[in-house]
Amino acid sequence: MTNSGSTSTHILMMVHSYYLRDHRVRREAESLISWGYKVSCIYVEPDKNITHASLFNGVHLIPLHASYPAGKKRFVDVILKMGRIAKKIPFDVLHAHDLDALTAARFFSGSLKKKLLIYDSHELYLNSVSLQHRKITKTFWAIAEYLAIQRANRVITVCESIASILQDRYKLKLKPDVIRNFSEKFISVTAKSDFMKIALEIKERVSAMVLYHGVIREGRGLDLLFDMLAADSSTGAIICGDGPMLEALKQRSENENIANRILFTGFIDRSGFYCLSAIADIGYCYIEPTNPSYYYSLPNKLTEYIQAGLPVLASNLPEISKILHTYGAGITIPEKHIHHTDLSKAIHEIVKGKDNMSNNLKKAQDLLNWDNEQLRLKKLYHELFNTLN
Repeated sequence: MTNSGSTSTHILMMVHSYYLRDHRVRREAESLISWGYKVSCIYVEPDKNITHASLFNGVHLIPLHASYPAGKKRFVDVILKMGRIAKKIPFDVLHAHDLDALTAARFFSGSLKKKLLIYDSHELYLNSVSLQHRKITKTFWAIAEYLAIQRANRVITVCESIASILQDRYKLKLKPDVIRNFSEKFISVTAKSDFMKIALEIKERVSAMVLYHGVIREGRGLDLLFDMLAADSSTGAIICGDGPMLEALKQRSENENIANRILFTGFIDRSGFYCLSAIADIGYCYIEPTNPSYYYSLPNKLTEYIQAGLPVLASNLPEISKILHTYGAGITIPEKHIHHTDLSKAIHEIVKGKDNMSNNLKKAQDLLNWDNEQLRLKKLYHELFNTLN
């Protein structure tokens, strides 16, 4: 085993998602590259035409293709393929992102002899939406997580609440390290988004513009937002992202005659996001606590909005509200039983006091960013290697 930061130290990451859109995985991988490690990442590639490994910002990307679109067969298929690829790669550290990748590591534990294993838990997987009302499947994953987490040399997660739950649940001697999903510092944008003209036209028709950035799916307060847009003609919205609810929301905007106040961009890159954030007044970060994983979430979009200089309107959940109340970077509203009139009131309250929040946002930008947060990852790897040497 080589020392921390050596160019001959090879870290193999595995993730059951598309690398280029998984900001946490990408940030961690590129930070490790910047510290002198060699990093490879096995990931699920959605484009069937991409079959060969490639280099992206120094990270060696190794694509695999799922043979099934969803369900148990997909998980098993991806886990088996991950393990088979991992067995052919010489590495020093296996950094498994979430439980499915950790399970792949466990199933192929023969490849892990004398290797370091890091488990990076992005959420409370056993309490996620996908496992609700599925007792048998949940039991399988509970056993898998228990067995694999005991093998891990270090455990990482996204917030203090989840770290405490994992430690208590699995009687871990060492509390999981917390590395939060913080965005990079704000970048100055010179290019203009193709959507700027439409966004500016909407802005002229309304007194408040709400920006949502993320996956378009249930549990993100989008139905509530559209209820408010239908009732409050003085508010518009920019919806950045794609997902299972996108087409239904587009149809709803047409049916309810609010399409002229809503811009759907689909997936958008970082520079496009910052272009449009300059037009918006508020960043929308409403998470519905339909399960413990959502309840304790600390979404990437929270600091994306802060870095863009947008005050945040969010649900009153523990990890989110802790940041907003500590830094005065936005306001929270009840996470349950809220009416669209309450949402409208909160939006216009933020717009009215937006100038008063600007100094708070600038202070938060200086502290809540990946440049600072990545130092926790660097410290973890340093400690890990020092323990062994």
